[in-house]
Amino acid sequence: MRFRIHGLAALLLSTATLSAPQAATVELGFTGTLTLNPISTTNFFQAQAGESVSGRFLFDTEVPLRNISPTPATTLHYNAGARPDAKLSFISTRFDFNQFDFSHQTNEGRDRDSFRIGPMASNQSLSFSDLYGSGGGSCGTAGGPDYCWGIQLALLKTAGTFALQWPQTLQMGADQLKDDELRFILYNNRADLGPTGLMSGRLNLTSLNLQPPAPVPLPASAWLLLTGLAGWQVIKARRRRA
Repeated sequence: MRFRIHGLAALLLSTATLSAPQAATVELGFTGTLTLNPISTTNFFQAQAGESVSGRFLFDTEVPLRNISPTPATTLHYNAGARPDAKLSFISTRFDFNQFDFSHQTNEGRDRDSFRIGPMASNQSLSFSDLYGSGGGSCGTAGGPDYCWGIQLALLKTAGTFALQWPQTLQMGADQLKDDELRFILYNNRADLGPTGLMSGRLNLTSLNLQPPAPVPLPASAWLLLTGLAGWQVIKARRRRA
């Protein structure tokens, strides 16, 4: 009975380990110096103008990006607003030390995300937009959504800086990001969701980092599976002798 229990437990454990979903989330981390637009009526961050703010874009690599560009040899393009069937692995944007809840999205809202890596004259650009509004109209205007945000990252580099794939390794410091920025507008007019007001501004980027996940090795699971199978062989042999 001891061999049977051990063999069965090992087999079940190995099967569970092999079938368990592996974490495939990657983070495009960013850091920048905060500049506030004079139209801002509140500050959702625990940082003032001139101070450093960090955050990250979260992507699920199990959802592959579906390229809608007619010239995939030179451009990688996703646009959920123009092509709802275009797939992107984007999950959400998160700023560190913020008081703005990016998780509040309703079925009535409009979620418009876009991502593009492609040529721009003699240079190459990487642009990303995370846009959401709880209703029609422009974010932060009269008659517009009562809850919305717009976050846009734009980089312009020399040709060949970015690979035409996603995700990819990105490690850039302040010297490489002198003229690059992340613009944002955050607006909340619902007191039940937290602080209200409009915050608009930009981050003058000082760092940008992304490290794609390494392939997950399975030797431990394989060994457990072999152990379980060996246990079952012992059970079968004992039954035949009995």
